[in-house]
Amino acid sequence: MAASFHDFAYPIEKYDDYVCRFVNRCLGITTDWSLLGFKDDYYEQGFSSNIEHVLSSLAKCFRSEDFKEEIGTDNLNKIRQFFYHEITEEKNHGLIASLGLIKKFMNNPKTEFSSVILPAAVAVAIHDDEICQTLHGIKTNKSTECIIQVQELAPLSQLTFEIQPMAFLLILCDNIQDWGRHYKDEELEKQLREANIRLKGVLFDSDTVTIQLFFNETRESLTFMNHKNVILGTIEKLLSSSDIKFVIEYWYRIRNEPSPYRFQIGGKKEASINN
Repeated sequence: MAASFHDFAYPIEKYDDYVCRFVNRCLGITTDWSLLGFKDDYYEQGFSSNIEHVLSSLAKCFRSEDFKEEIGTDNLNKIRQFFYHEITEEKNHGLIASLGLIKKFMNNPKTEFSSVILPAAVAVAIHDDEICQTLHGIKTNKSTECIIQVQELAPLSQLTFEIQPMAFLLILCDNIQDWGRHYKDEELEKQLREANIRLKGVLFDSDTVTIQLFFNETRESLTFMNHKNVILGTIEKLLSSSDIKFVIEYWYRIRNEPSPYRFQIGGKKEASINN
């Protein structure tokens, strides 16, 4: 369910951009056409109450010392305002799909909602980099006050496999999978095509999952791999697992041997290229 819904609302996020480009190409009009609004619906359609389910479940991973008494209420309000901004202004596809998932299955039996629907909804809500990296405290070039406040608070120091397994796995898989992915940056898109990353295999040991991926070794593909190194280096810091070790290995396709691009989440840390 998490996998099926995680990008379900992506066309909503890109809707205004599609319309603007269409109007510009057809009519030569460069006005910012923001046609899709959620500000009224956020309250009228019950999305404001649905987001509380996500926030309550996600709070289990927050640093407890920042969410006590009055200061805790203030900090939760900062996150609420951040979510509201991302839904109504940025139309973040993960948060919107999450709220849609909750609304669709709200009347399911309570045990099924709490054990199946909500974990999937939380995973969908935070899987996008804009959300999980802001909650993790990573600074971006966005200067909106509500975003900066949450970045400074950095409530999600780590997302643990034991507490939020679905969110953990969705973020991990979404950042590993590159086949079929597209970028606005044409140069990055070209580098990705050159790398032609594909799954080599998944190996299981008693306490280790090893994900192996092939890529082509060229100058352009290695530039993309440096970009990938930054992304997965961030994921290494965000995700945590004490029971299972997850290892990501990139292999040279022609040579059929491992490259230095290796990442580990959980277990005793080993040396990797980004260390």
